[in-house]
Amino acid sequence: MKLTISLALVFVVSFCRLSSQEVVAMKISIKPETTYRQTVEQTSYNEITFSGKKSFLKKLKENGVDNPQIVNNKVLAESVIKTGELVDGRHFQLTMEITQKGMGGGTSAMPEKLLILGHGSIDSMPVLDSIVSDRMDEEFKQIFMTAMQSMLSQLQLPERQVRVGDSSSTDLPMSLPVAGMTIEMNVRTTYKLLKVVDGIADFDIVVTCTLKSGMDKIKITASGSGGGKMLYDIANNFFRKYQVENEIKLKVKMEDYEFSLRGMSNQIVNAEIKPNPSR
Repeated sequence: MKLTISLALVFVVSFCRLSSQEVVAMKISIKPETTYRQTVEQTSYNEITFSGKKSFLKKLKENGVDNPQIVNNKVLAESVIKTGELVDGRHFQLTMEITQKGMGGGTSAMPEKLLILGHGSIDSMPVLDSIVSDRMDEEFKQIFMTAMQSMLSQLQLPERQVRVGDSSSTDLPMSLPVAGMTIEMNVRTTYKLLKVVDGIADFDIVVTCTLKSGMDKIKITASGSGGGKMLYDIANNFFRKYQVENEIKLKVKMEDYEFSLRGMSNQIVNAEIKPNPSR
């Protein structure tokens, strides 16, 4: 009888341990009194090809416009987010320091080091308030801060509990500036939980890009796809590694000409999370 009870207890304990390991609460959050150090490596390839009437192609050549236009970029950077103490039980101040480690295939308008001030709360993603720099004009500061805020919003995961084998998706808008126009697309990212090992959840990522809406008098076709992997730290509600590759294909037909775009990108982000040292 005692043996039967013991075996039953072993089964219950094992089942509870297995269940707790397999169920993951998906949520990205920035916590107070914590340092998030991220290294970013991003490569991109963009190719635009024009076709159309001879007069249009001749004008391109006379203006020194390459056809096709090919741009390769590689960016290496480090980002350090440091959060302060809770001031009212919910909110805290934060700083984000970005250091550009290297760049290939282009030039950057941002300084080698940049400091951004912001604030956060325990139940929402941080908000960036201002950039501390005397080497950037106010217009570029606003553009850059908007881009950084957009990148933070893209870190958000579908907030739900998932088990191994479950999938969950998020939809985010994307604005694509091409040849003097802005094309609006929707990016759907689907996360599938593959396994959980030592508090790290291993997710497969599938990305699908679709055109939101066309434009008057312009025929546009656009699509994109990609995929990658995320290693998610359950205790810290933050990723340890995020890697994704994307490819977008776009075709725009105007009255006198048309152009096609092929864009490919690969981004690898590694993160280290540590509590701030005690004062």
